Amino acid sequence: MKTQEEVGIEPSKQDPEVKRSVTMATVAAPEVPLADRMEYFSDWFRAKKSVALCLHYLRKLKRSHEEKRLSDNESLLSHRKEANGASYAPITVEELRSAEVVILRAAQAASFKEIDHLSKRQRLPDDKYKAIPESKYTSNL
Repeated sequence: MKTQEEVGIEPSKQDPEVKRSVTMATVAAPEVPLADRMEYFSDWFRAKKSVALCLHYLRKLKRSHEEKRLSDNESLLSHRKEANGASYAPITVEELRSAEVVILRAAQAASFKEIDHLSKRQRLPDDKYKAIPESKYTSNL
């Protein structure tokens, strides 16, 4: 049996019998902790503002997802997209405060590994946190 190259016939791109395939490859990027990303910024306010923008965008995406999920009427949904899609909402003071909390918690989690154990309600390793005898702290006065 001869191949397509030997015969010299190329299949038509508009032929419904020919299935077009697409191959994609994805590579997972390593997760960089937020505390390490904060080293990029030279100013505390700029770091806080960028995290607040990210949080603002996440809330906006979650809100639009909920609206899509709850909406049964397609015309109502398309009307909302036109009204709210191109609008700009500045970052609020509350968003800046929540960004500050996120940054501080990330820094604390990077510095104190115990926080991870406690937030998962796991027991702390005994070898690292043994009780110190009281006699070391009492003085012989």
